[in-house]
Amino acid sequence: MMNSYIEKILKDNGVEIVTEEINYWFVRTNAGRYFQRFFYENYIAIGWDEISDIDFIKNNNPDELKKVVENIYPKEREKRPGLITTYLKQFVEKMNINDIILIPSENSNTILFGKITSDVYLYEPTDIERASFKEDNIEILHKRRNVEWLTLPKSKCSLDPYLIGIIHSHNTIVNAKDYKELINRNLYRMYYEDEQLHVTFNIKRKDHIPAYEFSKLIGSIHDYLKYVSEKLDENFDSSALSIKAAVNSPGPVEFITFGIVSMMCLTAIALFVNGGKTKLKLTFGEKINFEYEHEATGIIDNIREYKSMNSKNDLKIKEFEQKLIESKKALQIEGSNDGNLDEN
Repeated sequence: MMNSYIEKILKDNGVEIVTEEINYWFVRTNAGRYFQRFFYENYIAIGWDEISDIDFIKNNNPDELKKVVENIYPKEREKRPGLITTYLKQFVEKMNINDIILIPSENSNTILFGKITSDVYLYEPTDIERASFKEDNIEILHKRRNVEWLTLPKSKCSLDPYLIGIIHSHNTIVNAKDYKELINRNLYRMYYEDEQLHVTFNIKRKDHIPAYEFSKLIGSIHDYLKYVSEKLDENFDSSALSIKAAVNSPGPVEFITFGIVSMMCLTAIALFVNGGKTKLKLTFGEKINFEYEHEATGIIDNIREYKSMNSKNDLKIKEFEQKLIESKKALQIEGSNDGNLDEN
């Protein structure tokens, strides 16, 4: 019950809730030939349409399906009938609604992130669409899934460098579950998974990062969480806050924390640093009962515990806020709306 309550508060304030059931897939676009169609028409698709019975693909084991692949595509018999079988099973049977999809453009210069929104289906194009595919000299792909694109195409050089491994894979479909943490921190500024809150700040400073400024950002966030916890008579464990950072600059810095107070505080900080407007209210038993009101102008009123803590005129809170402003400027931390589909 408490987890669902926390999830609702976080979701209402822009935090993505990531569940264990979600899987991650990298789907190629035939050297970029289908990239624009997938993007503008909001779908992904797979070929080998001589095998178009979806129920047959789902209900037969891989060995039986492989025999069919070998019979229909005899040229592939000595090459990759097993791979084709795997691709068909992955696309038709393994993928699910809400799974995350990555697709590359030509030469993988840009990557698009999306979410599956439909079951697999067979698409029958109109005569106009058939003519368009013929003009582009590409095959019509009938086995499709609808997708909601979550970002604009992202330049490969702007992504976490550790994602390059999956991008350089040559398979048509790749299960990218092993890259889920990297994908999530490239996709979401804030997300909640397995009772932990993950917050990412994208540092855009291109030259060397001053150690002092970087340590000040980390120290300010740590001390802020500790200060509010102690004001609420909550024990604060320093190990409750950890970070992950790419060694290059610019790059992402990810803060991870757990515990209701620490998560609320880190949410407040993230909203301040990344910008935006929101309101947050929290009631937790008899002990913790605070409000959070935030605008991009500051976090002086970010957490107001109106039983035993009032942060409105708290000089310590103002001090933390000023340090965060300085860190944001010195490290050139990117704003929250850069690169998403709501970008103006």
